[in-house]
Amino acid sequence: MKKIALLLTLLLVVGMLAACGSANNTPSDSGTTPAPTNTPTEALPTDSPTPSPTPTPDPNCYFKSDFDSAPEGLLLKDKSEDIVGAINADPKLMYLLFDQVGSGMSAIGVGQGKDGTNCLLATGRTATWNGIAITVDQKWYGKGFKISFDAKCVSQKEGVTDMTVSLTTKFEAWKDKEAGKHSVQYPAYNRITGISSNGEWVHCESTVFLPDDIYVDPETNTSTAQLYFECADGTGKEDILIDNLSITLCDGVGDFEAFNAYWEEHKPAEEGEE
Repeated sequence: MKKIALLLTLLLVVGMLAACGSANNTPSDSGTTPAPTNTPTEALPTDSPTPSPTPTPDPNCYFKSDFDSAPEGLLLKDKSEDIVGAINADPKLMYLLFDQVGSGMSAIGVGQGKDGTNCLLATGRTATWNGIAITVDQKWYGKGFKISFDAKCVSQKEGVTDMTVSLTTKFEAWKDKEAGKHSVQYPAYNRITGISSNGEWVHCESTVFLPDDIYVDPETNTSTAQLYFECADGTGKEDILIDNLSITLCDGVGDFEAFNAYWEEHKPAEEGEE
């Protein structure tokens, strides 16, 4: 019996030792450092681009365009939504904003621009006064128009070297309001000119004015005040090209009162005063 008890005791001790060994069988430090686990870090803030400020439209911009992109200016508000919509969709239709001066001219269309692709083009002219016009709404009478543009005249006439390109004003002025008499005026002082060698661009800029006493038909409430481009080589058959046109309304560059005083002196005399 003592032998059996001793054997059982030995078995119990061996079992306990085995259990202890299993419980303590954890990985030992073998001398190598376990690879660190990457803990997510907070993303660094990225600088969001600062939006470019939207340019504030010039409230005095009457018209501005390089004829390659959509135009801007108050002139568009004087035109129909159909015309403006068509031009915004296709700048090549910009000529729809302009009128012909003289029935002898064949067309206003698109030509090769000075800096870009497109410009205004007047073709088929038969007289020096035929040209490209902007018809001005009555609300702009009594204003100055500061105008800048590039122009070119192309003549088929041999030996032509220099041609005078000009922007001038055309309007009807009263001669006698009581009698209802009025006449068309092309004031010589109200003109912007440049000399274009045949086929070469010339830059022109200055200011012209429209008086506030322009004749308006009382029945139709219409008038014929225009800013228009013309060119002369002696035949009136040259083509006219206009690019980079900018027109800004102003109350006069210099002294508008002086212009009005000049107009009072130079406008048509009333009946009996001539």
